Amino acid sequence: MTFPHLKTGREYGTIKKTKKMKPDIRPATTPVGMNGSHFSVFVVDDDESFLFALAFHLKKDTGCKVYCYTSVEECLCHLNHNPDVIILDYYFDREGENNIDGMTALQLIKSVKSKIPVIMISAQHDIEVSMELLKAGAFTYIIKDHEALKTIEKTLLSLRSLLAAQQSH
Repeated sequence: MTFPHLKTGREYGTIKKTKKMKPDIRPATTPVGMNGSHFSVFVVDDDESFLFALAFHLKKDTGCKVYCYTSVEECLCHLNHNPDVIILDYYFDREGENNIDGMTALQLIKSVKSKIPVIMISAQHDIEVSMELLKAGAFTYIIKDHEALKTIEKTLLSLRSLLAAQQSH
């Protein structure tokens, strides 16, 4: 399933809405990020339906600028935009020589932008996978289940508060 109105690499919510979608989902105030501009989040997942649902949920309920990418390569090409947080899937179901898994992606992101918190998400319930990701520098690991959107939202809001507190000191 594809979403023609979901353009990767562009802020979710700036694209013309279809008649079925709400015309404006921006809150009254937009949170400020670490770089002084709006708080921005990169979401990287090859599952477009989850990517779309998460982007819509985060934009509507947190007011963050949400940028969507369906591949790690796209995300890496845009790291110069300095997102405040990256939400990264662990497993990418794409074949080809350039396929990068979540662990490798996390390591690449941390080697270039070590201070950007990375929230790892996956359907994997393997504790060893989550421990390895945390050791590699992930901020946290969230399992994609029926509570995933709310869990990611709560984690993002907590992280935003933590980053704001660190900035003020």
